[in-house]
Parts: sequence; structure tokens; C-alpha cells
Amino acid sequence: MELQEGFLFSPQIRTRKGFTLIELLIFAAMLIFIGVMFEAILLVVTRVQARQSAAAEVNQQSQVLTQTIQYYIQNAWLVDMTITYFKQPAVI
Repeated sequence: MELQEGFLFSPQIRTRKGFTLIELLIFAAMLIFIGVMFEAILLVVTRVQARQSAAAEVNQQSQVLTQTIQYYIQNAWLVDMTITYFKQPAVI
């Protein structure tokens, strides 16, 4: 019996058939860290994209509003744009 116990637990003869608990814990920690970093990057990219989209929408709406105001001013027939202290009418 003693011979077999020494044979089974001998470090030279025993082969590795799996991962140790430390290796699994390190792998899990690295996987969690990579997942958290990926989520943080995704969150930042999403926020930047939302800000850029909102800024583009505001810019587009302001251009439409400016064009609409210019159209109404140019086509207004009740607006008298003559200025008396200048010798010529003002042009918009």
C-alpha cells in the first residue's frame, strides 16, 4: 500500500489534466476586467454619438429656421425697410 500512495502523489510521475483554482480565478478576473473595459468604451462611444447627433439636429433646425425667417422677411409687403438717416434703403 505504501508504495502505491507514494507512486500516486509523486510530483515527477503525476500529469496535469486540468486547471488549478488559481488559474481559473485569474482567467475569470481577466475576463471580467476586459468586459468592464469594453462596456465603459461602449458607453463613452454611445454618449459621444448621441451628443453629435443632437448637435447636428440643432444645427439643421437652426438653418431651417433662419431660412424661413429670411423668406418671410424678403416676401413681407408690410415691412418698410427705409431708413431716413441713410440716403438709401436698407437691404437685408
